[in-house]
Amino acid sequence: MSGGERPNFSLSGSLGGNIPSGFIPGGPAVSGSLGLGVAIDDRLDGAWGLSYHSLPGMPVTLSKPTPSDPNATVLLRPTDDLFLSIGLRWYPWERWDQPRGRFREAPYLLTAAGLGFVVDQFDRPEGLAFYNAAYDVLFGLDLGAGMDFPLGDGKQWLLFAEGMDHLLFWQGLTHVACVRVGIKVMLDSEHLDPFR
Repeated sequence: MSGGERPNFSLSGSLGGNIPSGFIPGGPAVSGSLGLGVAIDDRLDGAWGLSYHSLPGMPVTLSKPTPSDPNATVLLRPTDDLFLSIGLRWYPWERWDQPRGRFREAPYLLTAAGLGFVVDQFDRPEGLAFYNAAYDVLFGLDLGAGMDFPLGDGKQWLLFAEGMDHLLFWQGLTHVACVRVGIKVMLDSEHLDPFR
C-alpha cells in the first residue's frame, strides 16, 4: 500500500454469540457476519452486511386468521435468522493517522436496516417423521457500537469488537442482543480493482 494513502474499502468477518428475547425468546446461541464497507468521508462508512443469528427453536404462537376461523394460530419454532442489511458506521473522530500513515484505535456507532429471512420449523403433526420447514421475510434493524484495533503496522489489518441490538418485527418485537469479534482488511482503490 502506497505511502500515506488512506484505504477506503473494508472486507470483514466476525463470530460471536447472541441471546434473543421478546416475541422469540431463548438462551445463548451463535452469531456471525460478513461485511463490505466503503468510506463516505473521514468519519462515516457505508456498510453492507450479511449476518447470521442462530435462534433457539422455542415455540412461538403466530396468528394466522382464515375466512373460516379468524382466530386461527400456528405454532412455530424459529431456528435461524439470515439478515441482509445496509447501514452506516460513524466514528466520533478520524481513525486514520495522516502523519504516520496508519490507523489508530477508534470507537464507532453503527446502525443498519434490512430483511431477515427467518427459518421456521412447524411442530410435527402426529404420525409424520419429519418437521416441515418454511421461512418468513421480516424487517429488521441493528443498533450498536464497536471499536477498531489496528494490528501489525496498522495500515491494513484491524481487529474489531462490537455489541448490538438486532431487532426483528414479527407480530411482536424480538431483541437479539449480540456480541461479536472479527477481522477487517482495509483496501485502497488500487488493491480492490483487479484490472489495475
